Amino acid sequence: MTMLLLVVLMFFSFNTQGFAKEINRGEVQTKLTDEIILSLTEDDLDNIYNILVDYKENNPDVTEEELDKIATEFYIETYNKKQIDIKPLGYYDDLLESSTGMNSQEVALSKQYPSDLPAVYTSSKMANNEAGSRYSSGAYLGNQDAFRHTAWNALLVQRFYRLGKGSVSQVIAKTKMWTDAHENGATKPDGLSSSQFAEDKRMDLLNNAAGRVIGETYYDSSEASILTRVQYYVDNGWCQRIKTDSQMGYSFDQMKAISTWTLRSTNTVGKK
Repeated sequence: MTMLLLVVLMFFSFNTQGFAKEINRGEVQTKLTDEIILSLTEDDLDNIYNILVDYKENNPDVTEEELDKIATEFYIETYNKKQIDIKPLGYYDDLLESSTGMNSQEVALSKQYPSDLPAVYTSSKMANNEAGSRYSSGAYLGNQDAFRHTAWNALLVQRFYRLGKGSVSQVIAKTKMWTDAHENGATKPDGLSSSQFAEDKRMDLLNNAAGRVIGETYYDSSEASILTRVQYYVDNGWCQRIKTDSQMGYSFDQMKAISTWTLRSTNTVGKK
């Protein structure tokens, strides 16, 4: 995805090379905390992703440590400028519960790998938007849900590779680390049985894995090509859902009333 970066850089009145030098180290925060991570908005993460991509393109030999430093300084500077009440981002809402922010595993990874987070967020945002534009039903437990998770992982592999996060196998492993943290750190929504929650998680993990399989081949392809392949996977039953065709329009409460959830192959039901 090609994006204009000059406006972003001018808006923050510095270039990435001079970022750390312009931070006021008085009484303000000088290291990443949970609060700083959870204060990041959609615009913040979109902006830093663009900055990191631009910096990587202009400095092909940049190390991951350097990217982490750029991201860390951006987060701290942004936080210190805001000084507002913290409202968690909830960057990847599975429609299981209200957006309450990243879980503890994701926050810990964000502090350990600061320059990963923008890629995680932007790929999630695109996956959610694309799924919503392609389907009229099945957002939770249906074909749209499968598309979202598969696309998220495939796009994240591409973004990590674009940022120079390692070899193909390394960026696939990194993608798994992040998306596993999302699933493993999730809290069971009220009203779901343990067996329903376990089956939901199994579905998500399988669809995440399908996306990484796509990423293994399409890691250096365009987003359009990746999304076309994801759609092929879902349409042809290579991903998993829980809803039957007749349940595709069911609400969360209606699905909770069905005691036994069973995985089944995806298809084309629910597409616009």
